[in-house]
Amino acid sequence: MGEGETTMAVAGKLELTIKINDFPTNVETAENGWKKFEVDCDGRIASITVKPKVFKKLEEAQANYPMWVAAIAGKLGELTDN
Repeated sequence: MGEGETTMAVAGKLELTIKINDFPTNVETAENGWKKFEVDCDGRIASITVKPKVFKKLEEAQANYPMWVAAIAGKLGELTDN
């Protein structure tokens, strides 16, 4: 590259996957019945909002399987104070 030339970053997509094996107890109902809860990810708090159908699957797993793991994947939203 010559002097004064700059490079442009390649566009990418940031996706997150958070794994939990405990049923969330701090659940709130948001707009349109969506469920919202927080997860402590190594000291960083992630606020998760899922459709009612997804939350129902978490409830069913918790009721039917004594040892389960959920992987919740999605986009990173806006950063908050937490």
